[in-house]
Amino acid sequence: MKRVVLLLALAASACTATDSGVATTAHRPSDSSYPCGLVNVSDVVAAVGAAGGERVGSGAICQWRLDAQSGVVDATFGWFVNGSLDREQTVNSSLGYSVAPAKVSYHRAISISRSDDPGTCAMAADTDSGVVEWWIHFRGDANNPCAAAQTLTAKTLDLEP
Repeated sequence: MKRVVLLLALAASACTATDSGVATTAHRPSDSSYPCGLVNVSDVVAAVGAAGGERVGSGAICQWRLDAQSGVVDATFGWFVNGSLDREQTVNSSLGYSVAPAKVSYHRAISISRSDDPGTCAMAADTDSGVVEWWIHFRGDANNPCAAAQTLTAKTLDLEP
């Protein structure tokens, strides 16, 4: 059930409002500033404290499946062109997530979590070209998914061209 809610949150977050007010799927242009968060597998492995892993999906949303001592860890990155942090806050709040203001690498950000799922946390941050967002989900014992999400968000913002 938790996984379904997480996927629904990601799907809802993948829409952005256009000038006409109609929601559309955000497609990354070929000159994207954020291909898979500008990170490689070793960055994601280190951030979550995993022993190894692989990228299992890429495109507008990139996914990694990682092997940690505590079990499988899922990491998901999304870059939402023309997205807004206010919209991310509204969508995630409406889905029952706790949303708290944050700062990451001098960018306005929000931390997103669920009190009934300590293994899941996300960090979303404003950029000049939309919103970047990292979700971390520890399927076994939760280490610190919020710290991992913040680390990867900071790495993405620090590597921004």
